Amino acid sequence: MKMTPYDILGVSEHSSEKEIKARYRTLVRLYHPDRFQSDPEGAKLASEKMSEVNLAYEEILEAERSRKEKEEAERKRREQDAERIQKEQEAERERKKRDEVERIRKEQEAERIRQEQERRVYEEWFRQEQERKAYHARMIKLSSKRRVIGLVILLICIILLAIVVSFIFILKFMPDSIGAHYIEDLIGMLRSR
Repeated sequence: MKMTPYDILGVSEHSSEKEIKARYRTLVRLYHPDRFQSDPEGAKLASEKMSEVNLAYEEILEAERSRKEKEEAERKRREQDAERIQKEQEAERERKKRDEVERIRKEQEAERIRQEQERRVYEEWFRQEQERKAYHARMIKLSSKRRVIGLVILLICIILLAIVVSFIFILKFMPDSIGAHYIEDLIGMLRSR
């Protein structure tokens, strides 16, 4: 069975970086070739074991570096996602704000149009009312003129009737008078024309 770098250093995969480093230093002191100068065979085995420990430690460091890079990449991705989501939310808020402003503008425009229509209706009503009042005033004035004309005509008729009655009275009851001759002359002149 192939040993993992953690097995070679004698630590678990869940060990902290500090524990791994401490165990590596312990093994380096234990297998350092300088300790075996008097024993060439032991130095050779220690050198091989030291190479194995160094390789395992490098693999763990590389794995740790890779894990940290992945975590950093994941953190950056999350930050970018959070930033993107924040921008989207800001864009959505901005869109809602624009929509609200547009809705208010449309309501104000509708209110302005409604008020303009009401003003026009009122102006038309007021104009018609003025025309109606002017018409009634003209009718009253015309009616007054007609009454006056009617009264004048009536008065003229009464005066003419009085004149005619006077002429008849003069002709019937005062035939010898000067006025009667004058009237007869006047009637004769009128007939001759």
